[in-house]
Amino acid sequence: MTDTNGAITLNDTHTELKEVSFFFRKVITKHTDEAGVVTEKEAKRPTVFIKLPFPTVDGLIEIISNGGAALELLQEAVANVITAQARELVSEAEDITEANFPFDKVDWHYIANLPKAERKGGGIAKEVWAAFGEDFTAYLLSVGKEEEKAKRAASLLLDKFTKVKYQKPVIQALLAAVVEYVAHATNASEFTECTEFLVNKADTLLAITDEEQLVGLL
Repeated sequence: MTDTNGAITLNDTHTELKEVSFFFRKVITKHTDEAGVVTEKEAKRPTVFIKLPFPTVDGLIEIISNGGAALELLQEAVANVITAQARELVSEAEDITEANFPFDKVDWHYIANLPKAERKGGGIAKEVWAAFGEDFTAYLLSVGKEEEKAKRAASLLLDKFTKVKYQKPVIQALLAAVVEYVAHATNASEFTECTEFLVNKADTLLAITDEEQLVGLL
């Protein structure tokens, strides 16, 4: 139900409201005047915050008990979480196949006990990652970094360290750049999911011992 302002209100134990942030990428439009002069205009739609209704534990039990399309959708949501985790694992190892796939790492309980930022990494929309990459690059350029190096750093982060997972000095440098971005970039708060995931992933990679790295390389 809604109140007089159109906002959703709840009066049962099956649903709860949680605020969700919707971010938008910067859009650059070009205009050519009669003299042939091209001007660019940069605009970004403000972030939209909406309190959405989510099922509580009671609500989930009701969905499971009643079955039907609602239960099918719930099972689809579970499958999406497992698939996202599997995609992360496959992306990180070029030699991975069904024969050597670490099935224990797509177990529901294993995923549930991952650090929150790491668990959510696979669920961050591509559009959000892309917008983060653009903003991160823009920040590096604003503090005097060379464009080629700024874009390279952003590319490695968007790749979630996959190409440099055995290069600790590179990971440390990228981590320092992310921490600096979080501390000083104007739009950093809009990409908290991305930066938390990256910091957690970097910490995990840096904690790998030399022996474990050798096993991964051979």
